Amino acid sequence: MLSALDLVIAFAVIMTVLSLFITILVQMVSTALALRGKNLANAVALTFQTIDPHIGEHAHSLAAQILRDPIFCDSIWRPKTRKKTPEPNKATLALVEAEQALKKAELDLAKNVDSSQREGLENAVANAAAQVAAAKKQRGVMVPTVAPNKKGPWGFWTWPRKGARQLCNAIRPGEIYRILHELAELTETQAALRDIPPELARTAAILIQKLGKTDRPAMESRGKLVVLRKVSELFTNPAEQQAVIDSLPNLSATVERATTQAYDRFQRWFGSGQDRAEQWFRTHVRAVTIVMSISMALVLQLDTVDIYRQLRSQPKLVEALVKSAPSVLEEGGTVLDPTNTEAYHAYLLWLEKHPLFSLKALPTSGGEDAYRQALAERLKEGPSADYLLQQFDRAFESASNAEGISNDTQAAPAQAAYAVWIKKFPAFKLDPEPDFAAATRTSVRAALEEKVAVQAEAAKLYDKGIAALLGEYDSLQTAGKLAFQRARQATFRDLEKQLSETGFDLVPSRLFRRWDDEKLPPWASGLWPFVGHYLVHLLGSR
Repeated sequence: MLSALDLVIAFAVIMTVLSLFITILVQMVSTALALRGKNLANAVALTFQTIDPHIGEHAHSLAAQILRDPIFCDSIWRPKTRKKTPEPNKATLALVEAEQALKKAELDLAKNVDSSQREGLENAVANAAAQVAAAKKQRGVMVPTVAPNKKGPWGFWTWPRKGARQLCNAIRPGEIYRILHELAELTETQAALRDIPPELARTAAILIQKLGKTDRPAMESRGKLVVLRKVSELFTNPAEQQAVIDSLPNLSATVERATTQAYDRFQRWFGSGQDRAEQWFRTHVRAVTIVMSISMALVLQLDTVDIYRQLRSQPKLVEALVKSAPSVLEEGGTVLDPTNTEAYHAYLLWLEKHPLFSLKALPTSGGEDAYRQALAERLKEGPSADYLLQQFDRAFESASNAEGISNDTQAAPAQAAYAVWIKKFPAFKLDPEPDFAAATRTSVRAALEEKVAVQAEAAKLYDKGIAALLGEYDSLQTAGKLAFQRARQATFRDLEKQLSETGFDLVPSRLFRRWDDEKLPPWASGLWPFVGHYLVHLLGSR
């Protein structure tokens, strides 16, 4: 019975390592193909097309422009600086002023509701347009040529080097709304000078205008308010009737704010688009998982029946795999842990520089916004030495349990723990160093605690300090992505090494040659051996 249980555990260990390999590879593939950024870009473009169905291909161009903005983009492929805007000459400034006058005239025409004034406003627009045309013909006008953004939806196989790698993975609706307003305020020439496709300035202005219009829920609400007013007339008591009438303006204002304010409407539409982006991303990840699973089985030539037979015939292999189960589960926990994200690794890099402000509990969602909000709350509480001293305690425990360390005194582990601690936190080096001939854990810890207390007093922050530290965390997102990828690669290598040390060869020494020594059955002997071995194992007829 116990041997059967060990066999099941050993088989589960192999399957667990294989599934972790597939998980890591799926994460790498989804990052390489920029699936999250592409789905977010499609969702943002769809949101724009919902606001204005006539926007067409400009929706995708505008979405790409916003998601590639350096202040929002956390991609390692996007330059972390803006191009210097050239200083416009007099002729260019005259063109900008003419374009601004044209935008104002067009806006006045769009807002006009009095038909008697419409002819005059239309003439003003025509005159402003003529002035713009004349200004463009002036000698010395600088209008740079800007390469257009992608004007179609991002597909699953769209080559990432065409710009998908520069798309950010997450953005707040308020950030998009702010960028839309900033773009809408630009003229076409100003946009070109900032390396922005000129047509996007007009597109953003149209979207802002559409958001300001009364929508269907507001019209229905106003109709209901009319009915309520009529109902109030049924009250015979003048005081009751007046109370109902007096409440209608407040109710009207509340309903209208909830349904017609531009930002509220945009937030609702963007929320729906973001939900679709998450669904699209999960669908793509499932497809990648299926493909990677099949590919792993074919490339590594893994046959579950063959693995089971191998385990039954090799008890020592089973024993080694059972012993490796705890370490495999520990490694697997880091891969499957939802808090082990790119934002978490960015937080670890930030914590190396500011160890006095460690989080007491990690955010459950593991996203960048969650960590930023948690850090903002933590910074308000002020510095604390808990994290630093916990690291020394862990280093001391590890040194005490290490082979070759004498347990007679605490001097050796205290010295080893101090060396590890100083390597991790060089800013807290003691001067002078403790006398390690007679040092103990308590004496060294007390000296470190005193040093940390002095640093903590100097690290007390005010609002401007908090903003600067949060900005530093934002700047570490790219480095966090790289650290996350390195950690995944290290986990991949560690799992493969652990499995190899047990004697099970997950990755054959000669790729596609695992079954070369097997004898093919008569019915498959006439086939090409490479194909014959695959066919035999696929049918399970070995």
